[in-house]
Amino acid sequence: MLFSEMAEEGRRRNYSCSPPAGTDTPIMATPLRKVRDRILRFATSCRKNTAPYGRRIFHRDVERDEFQYGNTHCLSSYYSVFVVRLAIMAMLAILIGLLTILTWHFTRSYTKKSLNTLASGLRYELLQRPILRMWNILNSTAEITAAQVELSQYVIRRYSKTTIQADQVELYQVMRDVTWALFASRKALNAITINYRNGFVQAFHRDHRSNNTFYIYSDLRNYSINAKEPSDTNMFSSHQAWNDQSIRSNSTAIWYREPLDPTSGEKIGKASPIPPDDLINIAGLSQVPDGVASWHVAVSKYTDSPLLSAALPVWDASNKSIVAVVGVTTALYSVGQLMRELVEVHGGYIYLTSQEGYLLATSTNAPLLTNSTTRPELIMAVDTEEPTIRMGARWLERVYGNKFPPGHVVHVENANLGKQQYYIDSFFLNLKRLPIVGVIIIPRRYIMGKVDERAFKTLVVLISASLCILVIGCVFILILTNGVSKEMKLRAELISHLDARRRAEASNNYKSQFLANMSHELRTPMAAVIGLLDILICDDCLTNEQYATVTQIRKCSTALLRLLNNILDLSKVESGKLVLEDAEFDLGRELEGLIDMFSVQCINHNVEAVLDLSGISI
Repeated sequence: MLFSEMAEEGRRRNYSCSPPAGTDTPIMATPLRKVRDRILRFATSCRKNTAPYGRRIFHRDVERDEFQYGNTHCLSSYYSVFVVRLAIMAMLAILIGLLTILTWHFTRSYTKKSLNTLASGLRYELLQRPILRMWNILNSTAEITAAQVELSQYVIRRYSKTTIQADQVELYQVMRDVTWALFASRKALNAITINYRNGFVQAFHRDHRSNNTFYIYSDLRNYSINAKEPSDTNMFSSHQAWNDQSIRSNSTAIWYREPLDPTSGEKIGKASPIPPDDLINIAGLSQVPDGVASWHVAVSKYTDSPLLSAALPVWDASNKSIVAVVGVTTALYSVGQLMRELVEVHGGYIYLTSQEGYLLATSTNAPLLTNSTTRPELIMAVDTEEPTIRMGARWLERVYGNKFPPGHVVHVENANLGKQQYYIDSFFLNLKRLPIVGVIIIPRRYIMGKVDERAFKTLVVLISASLCILVIGCVFILILTNGVSKEMKLRAELISHLDARRRAEASNNYKSQFLANMSHELRTPMAAVIGLLDILICDDCLTNEQYATVTQIRKCSTALLRLLNNILDLSKVESGKLVLEDAEFDLGRELEGLIDMFSVQCINHNVEAVLDLSGISI
């Protein structure tokens, strides 16, 4: 009976939850199943390493490795394409910007070079005009001086053998008339002086401040008619302006000044004595030590402008002795006036200096002389009241020293004077005794201001255009790639979800595989327990109570085995291997088995379990 029940129970278990055909029984085929399961797990692990899950679900005809590759590279491909497009747009904007900047640079360079060439020529022309005016003044002064010397030599040689006072007076009167004729013919002259060998002086002077003309002479009674030639020419020093009153052997000298009619030269007032400090500059022998013409710059209290003074000796008939010295002084008003006219049209500053740096003329109204206790003095260019000329002179002094190199020409395009940049050009008029330096200073903005302003605006426009192109290009890239970006994002999310589903299914598969592998290990002990209970039931030594208890235990074991079979059937359902059994069974018997199984637990909990099958047809 025991073996029949065991066979029946085995058939029922195998039939109700039997695996596919060809499988072994749970007890005898356990080692073979273990070997087979290990082979299957090894093959599954190899298949996982070579072909990942998930792609089969997304597209059934594509291998799993393609799915995993798309999952890992989708987002990176999206960002890579986006970054590449942005980089291309940035490179395009940079290229356009560089091309425009290069075009702007070369255009500006050529324009600047052409303007600098034209501006250099203009500055040279502007500087040449006052230099030429100065040269004309020099030539005019030289011509007048030479003419006065020729006339003086002619007259003095005629009266060279004069022995009486009347002839001497006639000589001086003739010289006065001749000198006046020459002085009246040149309105630009400031003064003409004749310093005789005996110390007598005749001079004509124009006072531009009061617009008066004067005849200046010394007292004739103080000078000897038969004065011999002086043995020492240093005795007649013009630098002292005859103020020492030591003329020849006379102890005193009185100077007179007569007002004249500026047109006819006639005396219009009384002669009045003048103090030595009011004397004008009178050329003497010290200015012609070597017997040739000399030039120097003089000052006078009667004018605000420096004076150009020329001195030339008058020789006797033998050309061995100097009998007089002719001096001609010319005011430099016209040079300054020309400079002011030029800068009114073209702008800038122009000034003339001596080689030592003393101002001779400027295009401004700054004073050229300083007032001192004794006599006016020239102003250095580095000390003038005009700030631009002062800074320019100091810049030249800092670069070239205190004394300008002879013949040196300066052309500077970007000299920083204060807070602005200037053009500085110079020209050197190399005279033997009076080198003159002309300097022109023009603000750079007068010439290159518009060019620099437009160049800056053009550069700003080019940079702004390049940035706008870059921004607009990036915006268009974002707009045009927005749809693709959304599609790629959705694809990435779908792939991510599918990958999560694949991992969940893999976990579920691992559970099902675990249950399938554990099915035989769980059935074998239960089958052994049921078999032992069947053997015990067959024993005749059991009492009725023991028999009932063992029978109840067997029913519980059988129920537990069925529960395990149901769990294993669930794993088969998930794996698609469940085989349904169509068979008849006794419902009443099953219900009675359940009551017997749970009766002990119900008694422990003071619960009464009753099965009432009355009125039910089974």
